[in-house]
Amino acid sequence: MHIEDAVIVLTGSSSGIGLALSLALLAKGAVVYGISRRKTPIQDPRFHSIEADLGIPEELSAAFSRIRRGMIVSIASIADCIACSIELPDTVLLDQIILRPL
Repeated sequence: MHIEDAVIVLTGSSSGIGLALSLALLAKGAVVYGISRRKTPIQDPRFHSIEADLGIPEELSAAFSRIRRGMIVSIASIADCIACSIELPDTVLLDQIILRPL
C-alpha cells in the first residue's frame, strides 16, 4: 500500500493505538485527518484534528464534510472484533476491518 501523500481518515486518534498510528502514518508521509471526541495532541501541518462524537449523526456529517477523501482507518471500538483478530490473518483483518477506501 502506498502511504506517502495518501489522505487517511483515522478515528480514535486522540490516544492509544489511534494516536500511535497517526504518528506512524505522518512519519510515512501521509496526510491524516484524526477524528476523536477530544483534540488530538499532534502538531504537524499534515495532521488535521477534528473533534466529533461519531455516535451523533450531526457530528458525523459535519466531520466528514471537512475531509478531502482518501482512505478511512477506523480504530475506535475495534475491541468488539477481538475474536476476528484471533481467527484471521493480519492482512485479512487489516483489509476487511480497518482499512477502507472512501
